[in-house]
Amino acid sequence: MSDRTARGNRIGLTIVGLALIAAAVVALARGLGLWPGLLGDAADPVTNQRVRAFAADHLWFWLALLAVAILIALLALRWLIAQTRTESIGAIRLEPDSRHGRTTLPAATLTAALRNDLEESPYLRRTRATLNGHPARPRLAMAVTLEPDADPAAAEQRVREALARLRQAMETDHLTTIIEIRSAR
Repeated sequence: MSDRTARGNRIGLTIVGLALIAAAVVALARGLGLWPGLLGDAADPVTNQRVRAFAADHLWFWLALLAVAILIALLALRWLIAQTRTESIGAIRLEPDSRHGRTTLPAATLTAALRNDLEESPYLRRTRATLNGHPARPRLAMAVTLEPDADPAAAEQRVREALARLRQAMETDHLTTIIEIRSAR
């Protein structure tokens, strides 16, 4: 899930949560008989005869209600689709100036080379790596699982060396990297 999707989830869920809390407070106040002049009596139907007659006499009311229901369904579908988005990068630009040509390298090739480099280490059992963010400013996310008897300092040095070779291959001095190191059991 991307940062943008997560932010949208927080905002959307906050709005829906506040709307549901407001509806619950109004329903509770009506059920307890607070403000009967404003909310109606607790024993009365939610819609009075005048509202039911209006809905029965005006077709546009039902069409508007249908349009609102369709809009809510489309927004829910858009939200579900947004959950599948990731920040993974498809390719990295190696030539920053397009006037000199355009050289790109698939991000999967770079991460596969990094994994292959680290698989040769006797200290590491498994490595996962993905490039995220923007192709001009990629970020590397790694998860490394150490062998049970691995020397953590030696494993860390091996990862640093592999990252240096990756930065050299990408022709960059800076690559934001997040490394999660786990110990195997």
